[in-house]
Amino acid sequence: MRRLALATLLVGCAHALQCARAPKLRLSARRAAVDADPSCSAEILRLHTDDAARKAADPEEILRARYCAYKARVPEFIMDTTHPSNEEYDADRGAWAQRILDFAGAATFVDLTIFDEVEIDDDTQSITWNARIKVLDGLVDDRLVETKDFIERSLFLRGADGAWLYLKGDPDFTPKNVRVDGPLDPKPKPPKRATKAAPARVAEKVRR
Repeated sequence: MRRLALATLLVGCAHALQCARAPKLRLSARRAAVDADPSCSAEILRLHTDDAARKAADPEEILRARYCAYKARVPEFIMDTTHPSNEEYDADRGAWAQRILDFAGAATFVDLTIFDEVEIDDDTQSITWNARIKVLDGLVDDRLVETKDFIERSLFLRGADGAWLYLKGDPDFTPKNVRVDGPLDPKPKPPKRATKAAPARVAEKVRR
């Protein structure tokens, strides 16, 4: 997943991260959210810790596992499945991991939809997908949280050991950043207060 493109979802989150941190209680909630997500099955989560399974996984499984790694905040898997030619690749894994955690801390990954998979050649495959994300969820009042759909066509390339790696977003496809809902939505107006009818005697005096 392309962090620079996804970063467009997080307007103002840098300031929010300086001013607020997710409470420790969110750890159990985050684990529950991962367990409840159909994209994060036990087989997919296994790729985060089983190196042999990761190397045997196909591109779709790697994509799902990367999505779940952002959701569960496992930066090591994101780094291990990123091709060295990717613009975000960094030899300083500590600094790279922190950037991933900062991003994941400001975005809650809600849902993943895969639209299509295309085999370009034996060593290259594209996948078009949509990730629904809640921006600043848990960092600000719920009324200020914005939900967005991020759509990308990703390119995956086989690495030197044969494992599939995320290369980059397809340059022939423009990523889409679609706002679903948020604080700018019109709020329902409160009902008008009913006015009481004037008593008959008062109305009679008015007529006189």
